[in-house]
Amino acid sequence: LDEADIINRFEIRLRNERAYYAVRDLLTYYDAEQTAFSIINQYVRFIDEEPDKRKNDWKLNDRWAWFIGDNRQSLKLTTKPEP
Repeated sequence: LDEADIINRFEIRLRNERAYYAVRDLLTYYDAEQTAFSIINQYVRFIDEEPDKRKNDWKLNDRWAWFIGDNRQSLKLTTKPEP
């Protein structure tokens, strides 16, 4: 790390219900990497444009797929509103 030209820092900031579900996942699996990448995988996606297809059918970008990892789960941090 000391030899790196550029050092990036990324944060995931969560409040209220979203923080609750993230902490619940952390306490269930005790794996911060899994929780962080599951959150990212739920809310961020980079795709390659394919003009002859609908956006939902566009292929996931290869570099993004490598970064996020194979068969990565997604962690939804919200629930349906209740009366």
